[in-house]
This record gives sequence, structure tokens and C-alpha cells, in this order.
Amino acid sequence: MREPWFPASLPRLAIFYGEMDTLVKGAPLVERIRDFEPHVDLRIAKALPTYEHQDFLWSCNAVEDVYLDIIRCAELPTASCALYSLTPLTRCAGCSR
Repeated sequence: MREPWFPASLPRLAIFYGEMDTLVKGAPLVERIRDFEPHVDLRIAKALPTYEHQDFLWSCNAVEDVYLDIIRCAELPTASCALYSLTPLTRCAGCSR
């Protein structure tokens, strides 16, 4: 068993990552959390196939693709946030790019 990277006190987590990102690879982080961090409450893991590193800030679709999901998850009580979670590693269905 590998040592955990994250403390048990870590708040619920949503990870959004761009598959075109050449600086950070999101999928291995999500896999690491799922395989070796059972105490981490990973609510959303969303891969955006056309996003690069800064597209989460600059994309004209960032509000729809990322921010609304973050807000929805943050506003729900802890117990019910799991009811609003995307399928693990979902591809962005609404991307217009």
C-alpha cells in the first residue's frame, strides 16, 4: 500500500482537467486518488478533451464546462453532493470547440 498524499481533513474535491494540457496530466492524479486515497471525497472528475492548461480561465465555455459544476457541488450538503456527480472521467458533452 502506498502512503497517502492527502490528509484525512481534505475537503470534498472536484477535479477538472484538460486532455490537451502538456503541463499537468489530470488522469493519473484521478487514478491515484481512486486507487490509493480512500478517504478523499472525490465528487467530480471531468476530462475536457479540447482544454489546455489555461483554458479553465480563458475558454469562452469555461462557465458551462467547469464553473457551474463546481458551484452546484459546493452548494449541496455533503451528504447529497454525491447525488449530483458526473460519471467518473466524463468527457465534456457540451463543448462547442
